[in-house]
Amino acid sequence: MRRVLFVIAVLTTLFVLLAWAADARWSNPLTPAERLAYEGDDFRSVMGTATQDDQTLRIENLGEGSTALQSIVLNGIDAEQFRLLRYRFNGLPHTLELSLVFRRADSPDDVHAVLLPWARDGDNWFDLRHVEEWSGRITELGFAEYPTPQIVPSSQTFEPFSLAEAELLSPSWRGDFAALGSDWLGYWPWSQRSVHALGRDTDLPRAESMSLIVALALAAMVFWAALLLRLRGLPLLQFCAVVIAAGWLLLDAHWHAGLRWRHIGTQAQYAAFAWPERETKLGDNDLHAVARDLKALLRDEPDETRILVHASTSFAQLRLVYHLLPLNVAVLAQVIAATDVPIPAGSLIVVYDTEAWTFDSTRRALMADGMRMSAEPVLQQGKLLVVRTRGGS
Repeated sequence: MRRVLFVIAVLTTLFVLLAWAADARWSNPLTPAERLAYEGDDFRSVMGTATQDDQTLRIENLGEGSTALQSIVLNGIDAEQFRLLRYRFNGLPHTLELSLVFRRADSPDDVHAVLLPWARDGDNWFDLRHVEEWSGRITELGFAEYPTPQIVPSSQTFEPFSLAEAELLSPSWRGDFAALGSDWLGYWPWSQRSVHALGRDTDLPRAESMSLIVALALAAMVFWAALLLRLRGLPLLQFCAVVIAAGWLLLDAHWHAGLRWRHIGTQAQYAAFAWPERETKLGDNDLHAVARDLKALLRDEPDETRILVHASTSFAQLRLVYHLLPLNVAVLAQVIAATDVPIPAGSLIVVYDTEAWTFDSTRRALMADGMRMSAEPVLQQGKLLVVRTRGGS
């Protein structure tokens, strides 16, 4: 009898934790009371080339900015009433990222976008309640697909895919749990935290963390084992070891599933090319080309010459530093913040795609907000500026 009570208590606890993670309301019906369903061919192609194919919209090519966009005009639907999204694509390439785009009646000129889990074949769900901009009256809805930023080059070979259907639904238990499943088990692109994050590796608005729910479930199992099974001492420690190992394996299997999907995307991007060609198939080909030209320009510089980089974004700075290795390179802002000592004369400063630092040819100085460094120009071409510092200020 104790074992039966233990099983009932554990299952009840799991159900409550999952309901909490899905933010399910007890007053919601089991299935959606209202739904707005759209076939793929109800959407029109705004960017890219698409054709109607047996109630689906087949996207044949990407458009401007290496982006495909499909949308449908709505008759001002209530966002609060329809907060669950179900969507289905067929054959979406692993190298493409997917976003939901929409307009609101109160700001018709503004386009709002939110990243969605990659659309595997079959139903995919998303809870729009977590999206702050999803409010008021929605007048247009669409999907945008584009090469994963900073990872997949825009020149990547395109593979056609189809938008099969989309649906907006009212709150329900089925929809809440389905959205939780897509959130936890759906595939998301690489981020800077992907290599070390066991749970979520993005700051996008999403449901409660899977890692947190698993930890709470394990703690509850140990609690019920001590209370109902009356485990004490060594048996309780053994039980703890077993459930912790099972929980860890579950999270590890989940992490490996996401890693496998990302590996498939990497294969799609690089497998068809020899090693020398793979170096050119980068999501930041522009930065790689700049670094290559800089290395050629600086090939006769002594190894000890300090090279400091500043660019328009943190990503661009770090990638330029990476591509310039093994030169003696660092980020300019970090060097300035780390020490009050002036930058040594003879150092090279690389400024790319930003007006934060400019060169004043009259004063022969590199200028920024409240800062000035005496310098001589080395290269000033397009978005790239390279100067060599002199002594003094």
